[in-house]
Amino acid sequence: MGTTWISNSFSLNMIRGSLDIDISIKELSITQARQIIINAQSAVGHVKTAELFSELLECPVAYQRITLELNEGDRLLIGQYIGERLPEYQEARPDGADLRWLLVCFNRRSTS
Repeated sequence: MGTTWISNSFSLNMIRGSLDIDISIKELSITQARQIIINAQSAVGHVKTAELFSELLECPVAYQRITLELNEGDRLLIGQYIGERLPEYQEARPDGADLRWLLVCFNRRSTS
């Protein structure tokens, strides 16, 4: 198994090499996310987002603004914001906003 990462987004630009891959996405409960975060590396590029993730997951999530390059076997735990787009520089989540936890895994397709 590869590295487990945590981020607030996923982009195909994170995958290096051929995009001839299989991607699976599974929605997780907060309890499942807390189990996965234990050994995860952070790619959370905003201080306030890292603080929010730390609070919700009950585990330190570092602010680490990096260019994430996923490799075969890596997993990506995403805390995805659900709600109205925040005005610039707003820090508090508006009423009705929430986070959902997703686990993205990918593997190269077999060449059979």
